[in-house]
Amino acid sequence: LPIWQLYSPSFLQDLTMAAPMPALRPQAGFCLQAQSTGSPPGRWFVNMTKHKLVEMPLSYSGQKVSRDWILSHGIGNLQVPFDMGTFRKVKGERAEGAKQTTWAIDVVFNPLIVQLFMDDDFCNLMESYRPFVINLTLKRIEESINVKLSSASIKLVKAFRYKDGEGGDSNVPREFTELADEKDCFDAEMPKEPEAKIEEQPAEPLIQDVTPGVPGMKKKPALKKGFLNSGKTDLYGPNGSGEGVLPENAGDPLGYIPKKLRQQCKIVDCNSPEYQAQQQQQAAAQKS
Repeated sequence: LPIWQLYSPSFLQDLTMAAPMPALRPQAGFCLQAQSTGSPPGRWFVNMTKHKLVEMPLSYSGQKVSRDWILSHGIGNLQVPFDMGTFRKVKGERAEGAKQTTWAIDVVFNPLIVQLFMDDDFCNLMESYRPFVINLTLKRIEESINVKLSSASIKLVKAFRYKDGEGGDSNVPREFTELADEKDCFDAEMPKEPEAKIEEQPAEPLIQDVTPGVPGMKKKPALKKGFLNSGKTDLYGPNGSGEGVLPENAGDPLGYIPKKLRQQCKIVDCNSPEYQAQQQQQAAAQKS
């Protein structure tokens, strides 16, 4: 094909339709069993799977660490990439007690993480390795689907390496599907509360006439209607209202000056007769 046809929209569309993305199916590692401490109650099987697409642990500087570094120092101070798949109800199986359901969920790690978890010699040297990986998994499950699993109830399932595999086979893991945005699928397991009936109240009018004698008026109005229009009595009386407080310097043209400043300073009124007479005498003395 000419190079211009390789980048044409029709060719790219045909190429995309002809080559769909392959299914992501991890490899079985081991299976853990735990008991939930909240809702919904039940037994959980955590399938710890592995896939080479999951990256190696990273240091806090963002650099990938080597296998030898992990063998010497462990992963306690590293960022461990891993992912979770969809969780489902295991059909045809009940946990202890008829009211509890069995669930299964897939977690995928880098193959080295799963391999070292199953290595007894390594875990005997790094005693914190297994608890660290288990705590990472339980914390991610709680954050993702709001299910808290008891760390004290964790135990390794030796009868099989994967629970609820493809077609019921415990050796064939299911295709990996990430958690959807709406993760809450426990509606059928939770007890339904009866819906509270809301009694409809009659709508009240936005504007209501409060005139005495109107139906629905419970008390008399505080003011009598038309009292300002009556000319029989004055509203405040001959002395006016007595509600206000008359200030000390009321009527003083220099009242805006603070009282203490007025007492300390000698203020001269240029318009007073005494001041005018004194100015005339000074002018006459200067002429003579």
